[in-house]
Amino acid sequence: MLVKANHPGPVFVEFPIDVLYNYKLVMREVGVKQGGGFMQKIVNSYLQNYVNNIFSGAWESRDTTPLPVDIPMPSLEQVNTAAAILSKAKTPVIVIGSQTLLPPTPADQIRQSLEVSWYIPCTALGSVCDFRLSYGRSLNRKAKIIAVNRDKGQLWRNSDMFWKPTVAVQADAGTFIVELQKRLGKLHVDTEWVNKLKQRMRKRRLPTDHCCEQRQRSAMENSDMFWTVAVQADAGTFIVELQKRLGKLHVDTEWVNKLKQRMRKRRKKSEEETDKHLNPLKILQTLEEEASDNTLMVADGGDFVGTAAYILRPRGPLLWLDPGAFGTLGVGGGFALGAKLCRPDCDVVIIYGDGSLGYSVAEFDTFTRHKTPVVAVVGNDAGWTQISREQVPMFGSNVACGLEYSSYELVAKGYGGDGLKIDRSNQSEMREIFKKAFADSRSGKSILLNCLIGKTNFREGSISV
Repeated sequence: MLVKANHPGPVFVEFPIDVLYNYKLVMREVGVKQGGGFMQKIVNSYLQNYVNNIFSGAWESRDTTPLPVDIPMPSLEQVNTAAAILSKAKTPVIVIGSQTLLPPTPADQIRQSLEVSWYIPCTALGSVCDFRLSYGRSLNRKAKIIAVNRDKGQLWRNSDMFWKPTVAVQADAGTFIVELQKRLGKLHVDTEWVNKLKQRMRKRRLPTDHCCEQRQRSAMENSDMFWTVAVQADAGTFIVELQKRLGKLHVDTEWVNKLKQRMRKRRKKSEEETDKHLNPLKILQTLEEEASDNTLMVADGGDFVGTAAYILRPRGPLLWLDPGAFGTLGVGGGFALGAKLCRPDCDVVIIYGDGSLGYSVAEFDTFTRHKTPVVAVVGNDAGWTQISREQVPMFGSNVACGLEYSSYELVAKGYGGDGLKIDRSNQSEMREIFKKAFADSRSGKSILLNCLIGKTNFREGSISV
């Protein structure tokens, strides 16, 4: 019940190790001795009482029916208020958090409700005014803010400091969006505002030696930003309801064409040769083209994964897993194992950096033993490149960032899987190698593709930590 309640998330339950053993075994091992004097009887009495306390009530029948989950739903009045505000908005912005993807409203229904150019961020940041939204400083003080959250505490987090909701709805966000869309109909966005956003993005693309100055300037520019409507409800339901009221939202075709042009430039960049080994963009582009629509991708790495985020397209809601905002490395093997168990019909692909691979490559043994086949694509550039990119200019040293072009494919074979190295000697066969890897995975074999990659300037200027 707590997992699905108003503040959904993992719940830690700890069982004492004693419960792993049965009563007879514990009594045999606890040290009760027959006979003996008065002191032995006292010791025996203490030990017997200790064991009785451990197993107290163990044989009593208990009701294990799951407790009911009460999910708050938005009221008609709240939805109508939000619809009235949005229908008059010239520059509407929707911040979609992970709570939106929770039941009862299906994520795909929320996507259909929006019917605008949008994306699910790989981190799925919550629509909560904590550090992720600068505690509310990122929100324009003059804007009308509609906040929706199931949990009252999260709904009003840091309010009256840097932000305050115009409308606060404690309800399911997904339901709210669906209902809101029903009442809004078509929503037209001010093209002048869209152009201003584009101009701001262009200004932020300054040379790397000006990055610190630019960060300070951006912080000053955004200091007057602020919320409007706060909705304590399920975010997914909110989106679906919102779409019902919004209708179709027309997107600037000029912006769409620019995005397409940018994608074409990236594809062209993937054909460039590196000083040695392979172009990582080429590998990722090939993976993007060969992966089926039933592919679940798990990202675990730094530079290679950062590049992959520009190339690889999540096949749908909840089909992309990564470490999140904190960038915690080492989640790849565990995430992939859980994903394959939950969705055995999916092709599960792990995109690894060679640094992060070291944390969970041993899970290939788990994949083999539990018959949970995956495909791991390793971008092997013999280093912690994302860290090195910032460390070397700052400290003049590459210490602890250098690795070797290790034969990770042999490690996978040792754990019962299969592996193959991809380099310039077989790059012409890359597409066929990917096809075979997916076919072998569907046949029950875990595959590791050790892709030796060279250096590019694709991620130059990106933030390391």
